[in-house]
Amino acid sequence: MSAAVQDTFEAVLAAVATDWRPSRVESREAVRQAVMAAAREHGGRVTAATIRPHLPTWVNPASIGAAINAYRLAGWLIRTGWAPNGGPSRNAAKQSPVYRVTGAIPKEQS
Repeated sequence: MSAAVQDTFEAVLAAVATDWRPSRVESREAVRQAVMAAAREHGGRVTAATIRPHLPTWVNPASIGAAINAYRLAGWLIRTGWAPNGGPSRNAAKQSPVYRVTGAIPKEQS
């Protein structure tokens, strides 16, 4: 991926991760809670497969990746390796990052 494309991709993720609309804020809060629940269950390590069961069905899918990326950039998630994505999709065997949660991810300030 070129630097320009990577910069654009990061800018889009940042925009989604800070979208002020109530539905987006609620989605990000649900993602935060899902990450923390998965971390409690799995010794501080999380993957897409361990987070997914904790996500409500109404969560905006774009908010999931954007929130995870924002947590990674903020240092709350540290990538430690790779694991199968899991899930019912064709991507079940695709590798996804394994993260170590460095501490309690704070709730967004409104």
